[in-house]
Amino acid sequence: MTYLKGSIFVPSNAPFIQKNPWDYISSITSQIEGDTTVPLSDAEIKVLIAGSSDLVCRGLSSDEGEFYLRVPSGINCFIEVSLNQKLILMKHIQVSERREMKVSSLDIESTAEAILFKKKYLTIQDHSLSPILLEKIYPQIEYCWKNGISLHKLYGAQVNQDKVNIPKYDPFQLITSFNTEIDQKGENLLWSWETREPCQVRLFYRSFRSRHFRQVEFPEYKKRGFYSLSSPQEFEGYVYYLEVQTQKGFLALSPPHCFRIPIKPRLVKHRFVGRQEGPMVTARNVTHGKKIIQLSDLKIDLLMKGAIEKSFESEMNLEFVKKMKIPRFILREGFHELELNIYFPQDHSFLWGPIETPEELSIDSQTWEKIKKLWAKFQISTPPNSVVEIGYSKPFSEIISYRNRSHYRLFSNMDLSDTILILSYRSLGTLNLDCMQFFLGQLNLQGEGPFSDYHLQLKLEGRFFEEKSNDLIIQSSRDIYGQIDLDTEMIITANSYHQLNSFNPY
Repeated sequence: MTYLKGSIFVPSNAPFIQKNPWDYISSITSQIEGDTTVPLSDAEIKVLIAGSSDLVCRGLSSDEGEFYLRVPSGINCFIEVSLNQKLILMKHIQVSERREMKVSSLDIESTAEAILFKKKYLTIQDHSLSPILLEKIYPQIEYCWKNGISLHKLYGAQVNQDKVNIPKYDPFQLITSFNTEIDQKGENLLWSWETREPCQVRLFYRSFRSRHFRQVEFPEYKKRGFYSLSSPQEFEGYVYYLEVQTQKGFLALSPPHCFRIPIKPRLVKHRFVGRQEGPMVTARNVTHGKKIIQLSDLKIDLLMKGAIEKSFESEMNLEFVKKMKIPRFILREGFHELELNIYFPQDHSFLWGPIETPEELSIDSQTWEKIKKLWAKFQISTPPNSVVEIGYSKPFSEIISYRNRSHYRLFSNMDLSDTILILSYRSLGTLNLDCMQFFLGQLNLQGEGPFSDYHLQLKLEGRFFEEKSNDLIIQSSRDIYGQIDLDTEMIITANSYHQLNSFNPY
């Protein structure tokens, strides 16, 4: 098993460079290398096994243009970089046996070489890496960059690579079908095959973690067969190929293939703790009339009479309380330091009640009691002599992992469609206006990078306590910070289980 480490730098005036819409929330700024190149962030990096073009793994480049990917050692593969589903950079490599392998830069030269290698794998023609041929490809690559054209066009964009029959593997076309799938319970990895005539068959396979292939022999001459591997590791990858021999001694191989074991849906409970900065008030105005807070399974109607409506922003940075509870399929990919970040942007409202009871908000007592009972893990009790705030926000949230001062986004909700209910109390008994908040809601995060095929749902309850200050001067809202405690129920599911459940390269 090898971890590929690399960076992607591109010309600063490249037409495909787009500003990251979430730059305002990043505490890490991209460093420009020289005067002409910038790191390419949020690009999709795919590793494809040479010969069959099976997807080995994929990732997302960090703000610094870095990527970190787990692959099986000893394979020939292509690294492909895409933006907006358009291929822009490539590299062909032989993965070493080392634990970590640093990948040299992906640029126009590596891309031209990879295109020639790709043509060599997809056709029977021998495309040499002569300087003259490489120089002919450079203008074509630059033309694609300038006109927003995917580089797939340069080596046959419309070819169905999964069904390419490479003569050097199977010149007699003996193998007619070779299927891989996981059973419905996710407990067995199944291989099945068919041949044009009765053959002896040998199946070779190894996991990403193993350097050596295991061999399974089927000595009887048959036209079809299957093999079942029990208890494969969740989200583990397997490299495999088939070798067949006819009664007349003719031999054939399948190209090397790769298959990832799907992640099993399961409900788990986690506790997060960390820091919160804010809420920082950015605007206040008097409001009247009806206000509706719509949650996934609850609708709250508020009728306001001269209440204060506030805009605010705040930020939470949380970590797993118990590191050993981090899902193993995330740890196995090399992401050990995880952080859950939730950003409440200022363009959503917060409702302020003027006294310790919510009567001026014209909310009936039955609804008010129902709101307080929504929290199962935290007891809601109104502190004496305080104002109450009933509000909501649609936050941006993400799960990221840190490695060597770079962070990699694994899950996020870019659409800002999830509503979080916020109940706050501010004490009027001290000059410091101590703040206490309760959070309730559900976040739906889409997987990115290696987890692009998965969806993460977090049902959360949280509590924030502002840290006490001995400063007798009244604080501004910009000085609010403190500890946040969050209980969650987490479940991960595949976006399309059928898509992940089977694979047929023929």
